[in-house]
Amino acid sequence: MRRELLIALVVIMLLTGASVPMLMELMFRSSGESLTQPSSYSTVGAEVFVSNYSWPTALPGGDLITFKSYRTLVNYLSNISKLNQLLNVLGGVRVITPLFATIPTMTPMPSPAPTTVTSLVTQYELTKAPVVRVPGTNVQVIGIDEPDIVKCNGRLIVVASGSRVFVVGVPEKSVLNVLTFNEPINGLFLVNNSLVVITTSSPQYQPIRVMPDPQCVECVFVIPPGTSNTTVHIYDVSNPKKPVVKGVVSLTGSIVSSRLNGDHLYLITSLPTEGPSIPIVNGVAIPPESIVAVDANPTTYTSILALNIGSLNYSVHTFMTGYNSWLYMSPVNLYLVASQRPTLLNAYITVIKSIAKYLPTDLGSEIGKYLSSGDVSKSLELIADSLNSLSLDRVNELFSKVSSELSNAVFTESSKFYVFGVEGVKVSFRGLFEVNGTVLDQFSMEELGEYFIVATTSTNWSIKVYYEVPTITIMPTPKEEVVKVIECRDNECIEKSITITPTTTATPVKPRFHVGVVPLGVSENNVFTIKLSDLRIAGSLTGLAEGERIYAARLIRNTLYLVTFRQVDPLFAIDLSNPANPKVLGYLKTPGFSEYLHPLPDYMLLGIGIEEGMLKVSLFNISDPTKMSETSKVKLAATSPALQDHHAVALDLDSKLVFIPVKAKSGSGVIVLSFKDGSLSLRKFLEHLNALRTTYVDDELYTISTSSIKVFNISDLSQLSEIQLS
Repeated sequence: MRRELLIALVVIMLLTGASVPMLMELMFRSSGESLTQPSSYSTVGAEVFVSNYSWPTALPGGDLITFKSYRTLVNYLSNISKLNQLLNVLGGVRVITPLFATIPTMTPMPSPAPTTVTSLVTQYELTKAPVVRVPGTNVQVIGIDEPDIVKCNGRLIVVASGSRVFVVGVPEKSVLNVLTFNEPINGLFLVNNSLVVITTSSPQYQPIRVMPDPQCVECVFVIPPGTSNTTVHIYDVSNPKKPVVKGVVSLTGSIVSSRLNGDHLYLITSLPTEGPSIPIVNGVAIPPESIVAVDANPTTYTSILALNIGSLNYSVHTFMTGYNSWLYMSPVNLYLVASQRPTLLNAYITVIKSIAKYLPTDLGSEIGKYLSSGDVSKSLELIADSLNSLSLDRVNELFSKVSSELSNAVFTESSKFYVFGVEGVKVSFRGLFEVNGTVLDQFSMEELGEYFIVATTSTNWSIKVYYEVPTITIMPTPKEEVVKVIECRDNECIEKSITITPTTTATPVKPRFHVGVVPLGVSENNVFTIKLSDLRIAGSLTGLAEGERIYAARLIRNTLYLVTFRQVDPLFAIDLSNPANPKVLGYLKTPGFSEYLHPLPDYMLLGIGIEEGMLKVSLFNISDPTKMSETSKVKLAATSPALQDHHAVALDLDSKLVFIPVKAKSGSGVIVLSFKDGSLSLRKFLEHLNALRTTYVDDELYTISTSSIKVFNISDLSQLSEIQLS
């Protein structure tokens, strides 16, 4: 009886806007458990061949929750599961927290280092700095490396192909070694003499039971089927012919992404909390004291591995959050974004309230009474009984009024950002914020001084009510049946017959209504600026390019360039010199659309996209954002991996060349484009089957596929040699 009362109270609290942490605390108290809201927490982890584990920094208090034991964690996850099951029974999914919510208490955020906001001049100075000319991987933030399938440090080129890594010597023009793994390779990093290989195992088919505490027999965690495992392999390649394994760190869960800041690797994995499950690091379950619930209704373990690839010092921080889709990182902060759609729970409640107004007063009051008490099921039952007593014309009239009223009830998508401070192997949770709309990719967000800039596309959603009148199929009435019966005693048998009269049972089929939350089809775009000191929205620009969505974004100096698309390609320039008041400086409409933007010298902007089904590379003059122009473009009947992955784009700023791998019907290779004096021209097409990347070392250009590397003279683009990867 106590359990039923508790569930009813939980529903009441949901309907009245009570927070999920309060609900969880209530449910724990009912089972004799308690939750801890500490001012600090600690983490331990498994060894990486040597014991080099460090402890993370303190966390703020407030809504954060840690766990004293595995028993407390199991009970917490169990009650989270029960709560979500309850919402599903009521026709909902997960509770959406209020938009623009923030964690009340958080660590003060230091101002970002000057390198987080770089001018074009700074970028090109950094590119030209190395003695050996090497472009490096095309990344978003200068100094923050991103994983890729090809890495080059001037001495070596490493190429990931399937489950193998080819180590190629630049002077030798040959394969010096091949590293073979049992798992597909997710990405590479190459820093000085250290090679980092990230692999991801195939999803397991069977659940894995984990009992980390022998003193708690009921503390059973289950790694569900379909779970992947992510492993970081660190090699010393100072002698590339004989690479030496330095260490291995393995984490349960699929990889979200990774970044390299100097010699510190930050890798993020995701593992659903259902099961209940628990992250495993090098075969050891994360201790309960190391897990922090930062979300009101978490669905995912988000684990952050912070690893010094030189000393192998590392830490693993696990936070219970929503599912994360994109990562942005500056030298001092790491941002994870989780997007979510509206919930059905509020939709059902809205519909019930609307229908009750058009029913008799006493019935409407009774429905409202049950709704206020949290009994949504009873409210729906009363409505169904009432509708079944009305004529179809009356029901249609009622639902016409309800639909008209609900047309004003609009929901929107939202994106929640989790903010973490990073310093070496130390990771601290700084807080979270939420904005309307969803982000396109990592280029939709970036730090700008003391602010964080976010560009989103938001789609409005409306409530739809469907009234279903079942079609009743009339079956023919069965006839009477004469059944023969034989009775035998000893050797004598008597034959009889009986008549069976069929009994017709009529099961009434009642009409019913369904509630759905569907997109209105009207999208708009927004820009939000968030003050890093308190994670609150400082300024916004909403309602941009209604009916379109963002296809590309890039922040250059204090101007955000956005490409939206429906029929033509509007390129917007948004002034952020005053982050509290973002405003449109100008826009340019051109055919087609760009999916990637890249800054060039002399106030030029490169765009890569599609026009009339062809690959289009555009050159924009942005010297005056109020009067932008497309000065030149090149189109060809081909596609390119650069449309989906910016790492495929390479630039030689000294030679003013752009290299883009392409694939056409007749073949594939790399197009070399020259940009000079506001003009873009095709210099040459370098044939190379299935080419994916381009790099260069001094005056030698390398086009790279997973089966070979071709070497060209970068001056005249003549082929010098070819290296087979085998």
